[in-house]
Amino acid sequence: NTGFGIDGGNPEDAPLWCEFFDLLGGFGILSVAATSNENVNTDIVGDLPTTCTSPFLISVTATDSNDERNFAAYGSVHVDLAAPGADVWTLSQGGGVGLRSGTSFAAPAVTGLVGLLYALPCGNLSIMALNEPEQTAAIVRDLIFAGAESVPDLEGETVTGGRMNALLSLEAAMTLCQPCTPPVIAETTFPALDQISIDFIDFDGDSTDIFYRETGQSDWQSLQNITAPVVLTDLELCTHYEYYLVSHCMGEQVLTTVRTVESGGCCEPPTELSWLPVEDTTAEVTWSPQTYADAYVYRYRPLGESDWQPGVDTLQSPLYFTNMLPCQTYELQIASLCGEEESEYGESIFITSGGCGTCTETDYCTSQGISAAAEYIQGVLMGSFVNVSDNDEGYGDYTGESMVLPTGEEVYFALTPGFPLLTYPEYWRIWIDLNQDGTFAADELLYETPTATEYVVTGAFTVPPGTPSGTTRLRISMKFLDEEAPQSPCEIFPYGETEDYCVEISDTAGTGGSAGCGQPQDFALTDSTLTSVRIVWEEVPSAEHYRVIWQSRDAQYYAETETVIPELELHDLDFCQDYYLYVQSYCPDGESTFSPPFLFRPACTTAVRNSAGPPSVIPQIHPQPVTNVFTVYFPAAPFSAVDFTLYSADGRMIKSPEEQILNAGNELIVKDLQGAPAGVYFLEIKYAGEVQTVKIIKQ
Repeated sequence: NTGFGIDGGNPEDAPLWCEFFDLLGGFGILSVAATSNENVNTDIVGDLPTTCTSPFLISVTATDSNDERNFAAYGSVHVDLAAPGADVWTLSQGGGVGLRSGTSFAAPAVTGLVGLLYALPCGNLSIMALNEPEQTAAIVRDLIFAGAESVPDLEGETVTGGRMNALLSLEAAMTLCQPCTPPVIAETTFPALDQISIDFIDFDGDSTDIFYRETGQSDWQSLQNITAPVVLTDLELCTHYEYYLVSHCMGEQVLTTVRTVESGGCCEPPTELSWLPVEDTTAEVTWSPQTYADAYVYRYRPLGESDWQPGVDTLQSPLYFTNMLPCQTYELQIASLCGEEESEYGESIFITSGGCGTCTETDYCTSQGISAAAEYIQGVLMGSFVNVSDNDEGYGDYTGESMVLPTGEEVYFALTPGFPLLTYPEYWRIWIDLNQDGTFAADELLYETPTATEYVVTGAFTVPPGTPSGTTRLRISMKFLDEEAPQSPCEIFPYGETEDYCVEISDTAGTGGSAGCGQPQDFALTDSTLTSVRIVWEEVPSAEHYRVIWQSRDAQYYAETETVIPELELHDLDFCQDYYLYVQSYCPDGESTFSPPFLFRPACTTAVRNSAGPPSVIPQIHPQPVTNVFTVYFPAAPFSAVDFTLYSADGRMIKSPEEQILNAGNELIVKDLQGAPAGVYFLEIKYAGEVQTVKIIKQ
C-alpha cells in the first residue's frame, strides 16, 4: 500500500520508481497507490506513482458516502477505480478513534481486498499463486476490476468506471474454485507484422482451442488442440482482432473473456518531440522515428491562432524550423508518411523564439514547493496586473505574463493564498532581478512578511530609481514553516509554492502607466448595513470608468466589477467581516495602477472592539467546520470572565449572553450547537474590555 506520492509527477522523471512495480509484480506482488487529493485529471497534469504504467499497480481515488468523487483526482487512463475515502473511522494519535479523509484512506481498502482474495479458501487460486505468482497477481487485479460497482459519478473518470465492491470481487473469485478453471493468458507478442503470439497456461484442461476474428466481423476462425504459445498468422496489418480460449475439462468447456489486440504495421505519428534553439529565429526539432515511416510532414501556427500553416517539404529528423518572429511561441505537429498513407498529426510541441530579454532567455535557479496540495498561491494583484493562478503543483511559470513597474514609485500588491481544506500560516517574499544578471541578490528582496499569516497579504514596494529599464524576472515565494530557515530565492521547500513573472522596468511609466490617468485616492465608507456597504473615492478627472476588485481578508478568490462614477455599492457581504478593495482608473490614453488596498467592514451587531488597537488575545474555534460541540481556545488567558452571545447569519440572537469563568490554566471553553441547523453562525466574545465576533460554520 502506497499512501504517498508527488502531485503532478511524471513517470519519465522517475523510471526506477515505476520499474519497481514491475519487479514486484514479477514475484506476484500487487501494489496499490493513492492518487492525488486534488480535483485534477492525472492523465493531463500527471501524478506519481499512480501514472506509472505497470500492470501490477492499482491506482485508487476516493469517494464519499454518496458515491461522489469531489476532492480527489481522476483519469480514465491512469486511475483504476475508487474506494470510500471520506470520513473514514480509524485510530487517532494519542488514543481513541476519529474520522479522516483522503485517498490515503481509500487505497488501504483496496489493499485489504487484495489480501482478502488471496486468503479465499480456494485450492485452484492457491496452486496458481505458488506456481505462477505473476499471472495470479494479474488475475487478482482483474477480479478487483471485475467486481468494481458501476457509479455514475465515475463513468469516464476511471478505468473501471466504478467503486470497489468486495462482495462482487469475491463472487467472481469463487468461479476459480470450480473443478475446471479457464486458461490464463500470460503474454502477447508480435513475431512479425502479420502475426500475433499468445502465451497461456491451462491448468486443468485436457485440451485447449482458440477462436479469433477481425473486430466487427461475424464469423470466428479457430485453431484446435493448441499448445502454448499459439501464433496467429496471415493477419491484416494494423487491424484490431478479438479472441478467446476454450479449455476442455472433465467434459465441460470453460471460456476466457474476449480479449482485443492490434496487429503490427500501423502508420503512427512520431513521438518524443523536443527542440533546441539554434539562433533567435531558428530551432532544431527532433523526434523518435516510427518503424514504418518513410518521411514526415509538419504544420505549425503561432500560439493563440486557430489556422494551421503547412510545412514546406517532406523531411527526416531533425527539422530546422526557421524564420520565426522574435519572442513568439509556435505550436508545431508532425505526421508520418508510410508509402501512400499519412498518419494523423501527433502531439504538439511548443517552440519559443529568442529576443525576449533576460526574463525568459536566462536560466534562473529553481525554486518550488514539493507539495502544494494543502496550500498554494491562489492569486496575485500587483501594480495594474491581476493573475488568478490556483494550484500549480509547487511552481507556476507565468513568464508569458508581463507587468509594467515604474521606478521610484510605490507599487501596491495583494497576495492571496489558496487552501483547499484547512488554513495554514505562510511566509511570503518578493524578489526582482533588478540588474538583470540572471540571479536574485540579497538587495533584490523587495518584500517579506514579518510573521506568518493565513490571510491575504497586502503591501507595497518601490523599484529603486536608476534601475535599468528592460524586461526581467520577478519571483514570489509562499512557504509554510519558515521560522528557522527563511526562504531563499533558490530553494526547494516541503510545503508551499513559487511563481515567476516577467516585469518590464520603466523609468517613464509614471504612476498609472500614463501621465493623465491618476490612481484613485481618498476612499470612504459612507453607508453600511450587516451585508452591504457604499464606498466613495475622489474622482479622477480623465477617467472614463473604474475597475473595482474586492475580496474578504480570508477569501481565496477575487470579485470584480466596473463603475463609471467614483462610488460603488456592494451587497451580499458577510457581516462583521474584513474586506479589501482595490480600484483602477481607465482613461483614453491608458490605465492607472491599482490603488492602495482600502480595508472596510460591513456593520456588526455590536462594536467589534471597545479598546483601541489590535485585540490582545485572538480566540480560535476548533474544529472548523463544527458538528455539535466546539471549543473556543485562547492562546493566553490574562482575564477571568468571558461573555458569549451566539447569532445566526442574518444577525438574530439565538442564544442569550452566557458567562464563563477562566481559572488559572483553564484556557478552553466548550460550547454546544446541538440541535441547531447547519449554516453560518457568529459568536460574539466579550472579555477584558474588548468585543470580538468569530464566524462559525456548522455542518
